[in-house]
Amino acid sequence: MAHTCKKGVYEEHNGSWIIDFKKHNAKALDIAVVRGRTGTTTYLLRDVAAVLERENKYAFDKMIYVVSSEQDLYFQRVFKVLELMGRADLAARLQHVNFGKVIGMSSRLGNVKLLGDILDQTGESMHEVMRRNATKYAQVPDPEAVADVVGISAVMVQDMSGKRVNNYPFDIARMTSFEGDTGPYLQYCHARLNSILRKAGLTRDDIAKHVEDHPTALDTETDKRHCVDLLRLMAQYPDVTATALRNLEPSTILTYLFRLAHQLSSSYDIIQVTGTNEGRDVMLARAALYEGVRQVLENGMKLLGITTVER
Repeated sequence: MAHTCKKGVYEEHNGSWIIDFKKHNAKALDIAVVRGRTGTTTYLLRDVAAVLERENKYAFDKMIYVVSSEQDLYFQRVFKVLELMGRADLAARLQHVNFGKVIGMSSRLGNVKLLGDILDQTGESMHEVMRRNATKYAQVPDPEAVADVVGISAVMVQDMSGKRVNNYPFDIARMTSFEGDTGPYLQYCHARLNSILRKAGLTRDDIAKHVEDHPTALDTETDKRHCVDLLRLMAQYPDVTATALRNLEPSTILTYLFRLAHQLSSSYDIIQVTGTNEGRDVMLARAALYEGVRQVLENGMKLLGITTVER
């Protein structure tokens, strides 16, 4: 702190150490206390010290703080203090990734739900939905584990669906629905794509070998239109992920996955793999298209930390 004193960064006021940012061309940051009258340091001073320590220990290229948007002003002050200390180079390597609040929960009001309780509730809700179809339920090797995975995806998708800085209401009924842009809906789309291969008696190896040896065009005009729409969407995936990384915005990927899922939904009745008399080559070509969509869907979900289910 002596270093900052020499640079005129802080001053003493009534026994406390303060930084008057207005004197340093940062009027919006106002005045901050860095050490109280009793000699106790504040979070601001400790976080500045932590940055210096971590740089010395790890020589990091970038350090990211993932903290609520309520702390926007605080982190602006942390970064500004480093600049005033002559470490603008270090401040440039720091980033505050903020996020909004969950509306309807408040620790002050005592209505906060524990994550464990939420996951138990969503898992049980998904299990109840699965039990309604006894035939399909019997085909799932470990239904309780699958229900837990789908329940977790429900929570994750609700949290990442909107821009991360936006507040959103906690709505367990909506997040566990299979209708709308939800985690269970994405899982349903992925599972349905798997079922297409199973019903056709095909494996991914069958598709890969056939496409490699016998590339087949989907010749009808209807096929072409729907195939082109799906292919164009799939081709956007690399750019979508690059944008999400650049902005540290997971909702970019989720929005894209839901667009892909909606386009897929409109194609099922047109691009049929089974139940047609168009030959094995066409069947395999269509299956290859759906497998491509499934792979992109899985890749996007995994990037977000969402485990996919097979059925």
